[in-house]
Amino acid sequence: MITTIQVTAQHIKEGQPGSAQYCPVALAIRERIKPDPHVSLCVRFTFAYLVNDTRGSNPGHIGQSNVVTSMKLPQEVTDFIYQSDTLSRYQSPSPFEFQLEIPEECLKETA
Repeated sequence: MITTIQVTAQHIKEGQPGSAQYCPVALAIRERIKPDPHVSLCVRFTFAYLVNDTRGSNPGHIGQSNVVTSMKLPQEVTDFIYQSDTLSRYQSPSPFEFQLEIPEECLKETA
């Protein structure tokens, strides 16, 4: 299902550049997916992955056997990630939104 993801100023402030699990984009996507104590969200390069942590000893590790689903990130998102990872601590990227196809079974219920 195509879903709008909003990367807010709060995500940018709280995010950890260079972190696959806690970068601003991962924080924003995490708000839209169902919480699961056994599944991690990892953002790497041009994909976001949902990873089953019970299939390996390293939480968030991406391997063939533990990827639940992968979602191709739009170019604007990979550009943002690059910018976020390379800016100095005195600069900050701007909030933005993007469309991402997330499997319906992974989405939070909406009220």
